[in-house]
Amino acid sequence: MHSFTPWKATLAGLAATFGLYVSAKAGFRAVWGESLSFLAFPYGTGGFLIGALLGGIAHELTHAGAALVLTAKSTGISVQFGVRISTLMPYVRVIGPLRAATYRYIMLTPGVALGLLPLVFAFATGNAPLALYACFMTAIASGDLLVIFAIRDIGSNELVHDQADRVGCERL
Repeated sequence: MHSFTPWKATLAGLAATFGLYVSAKAGFRAVWGESLSFLAFPYGTGGFLIGALLGGIAHELTHAGAALVLTAKSTGISVQFGVRISTLMPYVRVIGPLRAATYRYIMLTPGVALGLLPLVFAFATGNAPLALYACFMTAIASGDLLVIFAIRDIGSNELVHDQADRVGCERL
């Protein structure tokens, strides 16, 4: 199966958030001698929650940007943005057939650009609020990693189609 329910992606994200936070907290303390805390975030927990909401939207817009750039010369491709009310999960859906390799790049872009790269920078500079935020952004990309794992058996040049009601794609 190359897709799963939005709830599975949400639960994976929650588990990844906890795991990354605990790991980053220990690593940040080992490197910088201070702990990561929501209180370190500007404006405390409320500031983090606002940042998380905006980060979720930025995550999906990054998918959309990657899709538009990678499919610029393709015809019959469009991008749809929405929110799944049942899980309060924003989503971007690429409408039209895509090469599996292109789909994988689209799926990886937010986790790398908004999560992993800022996390490396935060650890290198000792920026605790950025490290906390980057952990969250990396964790919310866990659903994307589940999709990439789910489509590992699809060849790079095979065509896939993003699914409307599930997270993932189907082989064409």
